[in-house]
Amino acid sequence: MFVVRPRIRDQINFWSLLAIAWGVAAIGVWSWGTRYEFSSHADDSPVPQWPADARLTLAEDRPTLLFFMHPRCVCTRASIRQLEETLTGMGLTDQQQPQLTVVAAIPNETSEAWRDSASVRRIAALPRSEIIWDSGGREASRFGAKTSGAARLYRQDGVLLFAGGITASRGHEGDNLGCDRLRALLCNQVKMPQPSIPVFGCRLCATNEVKAFNATDDDIVRPPHWQWSAVGASP
Repeated sequence: MFVVRPRIRDQINFWSLLAIAWGVAAIGVWSWGTRYEFSSHADDSPVPQWPADARLTLAEDRPTLLFFMHPRCVCTRASIRQLEETLTGMGLTDQQQPQLTVVAAIPNETSEAWRDSASVRRIAALPRSEIIWDSGGREASRFGAKTSGAARLYRQDGVLLFAGGITASRGHEGDNLGCDRLRALLCNQVKMPQPSIPVFGCRLCATNEVKAFNATDDDIVRPPHWQWSAVGASP
């Protein structure tokens, strides 16, 4: 009969407990990472019609694509690259190109560094792009956008065609339902409004009470040097 000595038994118990602890820790890290990657803030309140009190401009000759971003959100870099691929890498004609309005939500009091991030510079080079500095996220709130990376496509008559994210998860590039739907709408393959889909990213800088805000024209700045008519074009 084989008898396990106490010392050997203690060593076996130690390594067994260590293996169990390692497994639990690994599962915990995996669970946390997965939950973070696929977590999204509530972005389920897109406005179906262009708000009457919006201070953004709805294009009359083409659809208007709104892209809401947090200038310092690392996750949004993937959304910007997906947007870049959709607008410049899919062979859209000039007429199919939307008017791109990038709404960069920033705190009420912030430094110039917020306005000069790599993400801001990259998205400024996209076709027909205009960057709006949205102090306190007031315009984002008017359009029901709460998460960085949220996109809204509005028809010329102000009807919402698309609302949602354009990545499959946080910071993940590649094929995804959001880009597919957006591309189909821009190419006129689909003309009816599409169901909303989740947005994966950081929470925007936003205020809760838009109605209480008595705005002036200085609260949203449209710097001329951020308005581009084509990739690489100068003002």
